[in-house]
Amino acid sequence: MTEAEWLTATDPTPMLEFLLRDKASDRKLRLFACSWFGDKNRWATVSDIVAVGERLADGTAPREEVEQARSRAIRAGSKQAVSVTIFADIASGLMPVFSHEIVALVSHLEGYVLLLRDIFGNPFRPVTLDPRWQPETVVSLAAGIYAERAFDRMPILADALEEAGCDHADILAHCRGDGPHVRGCWVVDLILGKE
Repeated sequence: MTEAEWLTATDPTPMLEFLLRDKASDRKLRLFACSWFGDKNRWATVSDIVAVGERLADGTAPREEVEQARSRAIRAGSKQAVSVTIFADIASGLMPVFSHEIVALVSHLEGYVLLLRDIFGNPFRPVTLDPRWQPETVVSLAAGIYAERAFDRMPILADALEEAGCDHADILAHCRGDGPHVRGCWVVDLILGKE
């Protein structure tokens, strides 16, 4: 995959295949799965499972909680069987199985390229954050956005970054863009030092 293909792709399959060649951390892949899983399934039982998946990605979900969520997912019923399999793989940390299934499932879903771009940015042009762009107000705002899923505050984050001297066009454009934005957003992660 080339940079031009990444920026213009409408099929997420080649993007995921590219990322799965050691271009993405397990955390980012798990957060992508959670965003995909949460978007596809609005049932109450699933939102709790997705929350556990997000905590698993961040390393804050105890093993017992993960196992309980996995059991709840399996009991959720055949209507969600495919998604349950994906969550089971995420919960077990079996990334190769997860990777194969998520690529197969999203291959026809054009909208998921936007989620990939939100989480992974442009992998051909990694951004280094100038420490001067991380005053307490910026870091606090980014932490709140992440913790509360308050992605409507992204334009405010752009303003705070600009006030701190940030003039990086990609960062500012991403914050002011239409999104979607989800946990794992590359700008928020960059500010918070998450991989």
